[in-house]
Amino acid sequence: MKAVEASVAGTGLLVLAALLVCAESMIVGCSTGHLSESHHCPRGIAGVLPDWAGRTEPGYFVGLSDGEETQKAARDGALADARRQIVNYLGVQLSGEQVQKVLYRRVETGTGATARVDDEHDMSYQIQTRSLAKSVLAVREDRLFVECRESAAGQAVWHGWARVPFDLEAHRRFLDDLVGTLESMADDALHRAEQIGLGEPGLALRLLAAVAGSARKLDGVTLAAGQTSTRVQQVWGRADAALATLLSDLVLEASNPIQILRGAGRGPAPLEVRATTRSGQPINGLPLTFMISGGRVLREGETQSDGLAKFRVPGDLRQQGALLVTASVGGPWLWDV
Repeated sequence: MKAVEASVAGTGLLVLAALLVCAESMIVGCSTGHLSESHHCPRGIAGVLPDWAGRTEPGYFVGLSDGEETQKAARDGALADARRQIVNYLGVQLSGEQVQKVLYRRVETGTGATARVDDEHDMSYQIQTRSLAKSVLAVREDRLFVECRESAAGQAVWHGWARVPFDLEAHRRFLDDLVGTLESMADDALHRAEQIGLGEPGLALRLLAAVAGSARKLDGVTLAAGQTSTRVQQVWGRADAALATLLSDLVLEASNPIQILRGAGRGPAPLEVRATTRSGQPINGLPLTFMISGGRVLREGETQSDGLAKFRVPGDLRQQGALLVTASVGGPWLWDV
């Protein structure tokens, strides 16, 4: 087994200081580039796994790489593993694929109102990935250890360990940035929803739902952070208030609410729902969901230019006699009539 250790802070063990210092990796006693890329482990460097590599310490995360073909790949893999542990510690709600995009710098890191999003999943994703990119990608290892073992086939296999500091203060900075990004994007979305109003009700409702849904998700991330969680809940409250204001000018009426459904042929005329403002102006493009008892969704659609949305009961339900059909704006989480 061949191994090298480095202290990025300059206080760790210096292994064979007479050897060339690799400026790129900041490792003392490391092999030169052509040795790292050899099919065999470099000779003349030996060591044992340092204590910190197998010890859990508050404020530190120790990453371990997979078996790699080069020393550099082992170092990079160890750092990425430590960063992945930090992501898990922060409690973000992202898929493994999304976390990979952050760790390997495949995300947009801009912030503020320039990023316009119209749904909850996109907004929540952008908020979390941007904050992670700023916080997690900024951390670096303060201890590094790599070893090389030859496989049964005589090929060099490199493993790396990296210790990365990430304390409570770093956690606080991450949460502040997370909530700040939420507040900035929420300001933009709420302003757009207010300007659009019932002129484009579908977009306005999606914007409000994006803000409320993102705040709901991030509230779980910041739950134990006191004031930070309060700020998230304030954003959530603003979205709820804006939704109530928007819907206060909305009137939904069923034009033919009672029908005899049992019968042959095409059945009765379609059920109709008309959406207007309180002044009587028809609302075009209002998203509606038709459901029956138990939450079964029968149809989703939008009102037309005359404010009407029509729905015909499916044939398999016409034999059930009395049937309660509910029309919901944007889904049952917003409004029931």
